[in-house]
Amino acid sequence: MVASKLEKTLFLFFILSIPSQLTFHFWPSWSFINGFPVDYLSPVLYFSDLVFIPLVLMWYFRSRKSIRLGGPIIRIFLFVCINIFLSFFPWLTLYRWLRVLQYFLLGLYLYKNHESLILNLKSLSLAVIWTSLLALLQFISKSSLGGWLYWLGERPLLLSDPSVAKISLGNFGQYLRPYATLPHPNALGGFLLVSAGLLYGLEPKSKLVNFAAMVSLVMVPFTFSRTVILLEACILLFLIIYKFRKNFLIKIFTAIFVSIILLLMLRVPHPDPSFSQRLGLVGRAGSVIIAQPLFGTGLGNSLFAMYSGSSYYLLRSVLPVQPVHNVYLYLASELGLPMAVLLIYFYYKLLLNTKNTWFKISGVIIFLSGFTDHYWLTSHQNSMLLALLISVTYSNIVLIHDEKRSQYQT
Repeated sequence: MVASKLEKTLFLFFILSIPSQLTFHFWPSWSFINGFPVDYLSPVLYFSDLVFIPLVLMWYFRSRKSIRLGGPIIRIFLFVCINIFLSFFPWLTLYRWLRVLQYFLLGLYLYKNHESLILNLKSLSLAVIWTSLLALLQFISKSSLGGWLYWLGERPLLLSDPSVAKISLGNFGQYLRPYATLPHPNALGGFLLVSAGLLYGLEPKSKLVNFAAMVSLVMVPFTFSRTVILLEACILLFLIIYKFRKNFLIKIFTAIFVSIILLLMLRVPHPDPSFSQRLGLVGRAGSVIIAQPLFGTGLGNSLFAMYSGSSYYLLRSVLPVQPVHNVYLYLASELGLPMAVLLIYFYYKLLLNTKNTWFKISGVIIFLSGFTDHYWLTSHQNSMLLALLISVTYSNIVLIHDEKRSQYQT
């Protein structure tokens, strides 16, 4: 059965709400470390959850007869139970696994309804456009815009706030690194760049998709996320050289232009945590992995193992308290080395098997940026985008496989 009009409408609103950070936080005792409240540990109810829950329920009652639980699902469930049982705070781990269940259901829902919902998925273009526009206005005004944008999830942002990410542009003064409605400018940069690739992969000939992708690519440098800017520059350089591979002058000009942009970006003073601080986080994560190599600390619990018992001075030196800036160490510390290796292998096979170039590029962006940051696993908006990408990529692989099989049979 195909999705109903109401279901399609809910899905459209859900896609539009993905960048939103309109939330309600809960603060149980285990969301504090040494007396400090930590956002990463706080259970959150998102506005998008209020759209997602009825959407999934409608799908379940429409398709429950065709839903089957196979052996892999049962084995995953057993691992989840062990991970919860062995964690420092089982309730926190349970909440984190419920979030993973949400991402899985989102991917499964899109896979099962791929043909009837693919047009609605392009509404991600509108989400990217309004997010990019808000980010640009924040950069120009050097603050959040406030007002009704609060209901889109914009948080108060001021240059005078020491916890807000800023950038010094020399004689031009100090500017706010835009957040839009995401938790950090780095997360915004990754979200915009991957969204551009995902949209191109869905419908490269759509005018709306092309406009949204162009807007997002233009906005990426304004986030001053060095990793994402470097990845964007490398991708643009490769694409231009490939397209004009017979024109030597254009290739040389493009290489020089991109090199100049990268050099300028590297010369801009950057307020990100120093290399020594990030290296310290890597060391702490490594110690956690050594102590809990098989099953990890439990999903969402690595911060307790990394920071619990730290002195006030040490906590203040690395505030805000945050996970290791590496997706793979983060996975290994919370799920154990075997599961982390298995997940990375499946992700690698997914990218290897897809024939959609833009899906592959988007997947590689996530893979590479995961070496320098954690937002693909800790930012709800980025995690949902990752679930969307995995789902449409897997759907693309299955579709091509089915077409080849039908051709072979005929």
